[in-house]
Amino acid sequence: PLSPTAPPTGGAIVSSSSATARLEGMLLGGPAERAASLAPLAGSGAPRTAAHEAWAEAQLGQRTGQVAALHATVAELERGRDALLADVAELTQRTEQLEAEARCAAAVRAEHDALMARHAAALELIGEQEEEIDALRADIDDVKAEWRRQVEEWCPSSQQAAQYIQDVHHCLSLMA
Repeated sequence: PLSPTAPPTGGAIVSSSSATARLEGMLLGGPAERAASLAPLAGSGAPRTAAHEAWAEAQLGQRTGQVAALHATVAELERGRDALLADVAELTQRTEQLEAEARCAAAVRAEHDALMARHAAALELIGEQEEEIDALRADIDDVKAEWRRQVEEWCPSSQQAAQYIQDVHHCLSLMA
């Protein structure tokens, strides 16, 4: 049985570094390079046997499979890397967007707090003004009542008093 890692017995034994160089030439080059890489085996003075050729073909097939597997692994890793780079770029952009929104939110929150303070002050001022208006209306009602009493007391005729009250009432409504 042939070993995939060692040349068959009875043939020329070549150092591992020169064998590696020949295998790289076989894997990386075209048919001319493959033939040139096998030339030391043929030109070593030992006859080239079918076992040597089978061993070389087995090594070539094994190395070709390993190279193809490594190329597939590299391609898969590159796709993974590209996907991760895309994810990092997307997450970086999203982070920058969220940081900008956070800065805006802080500014909006500060503006909201200022507006709420102004609103509370305005409500307090309106409440005070409404209390003052209510007090003034009560005073006006008191003045009207006192005025009616005095008009009725000074004017003996009810028709005269009614006309005078109506005129004064009209003047007061224009002021209010």
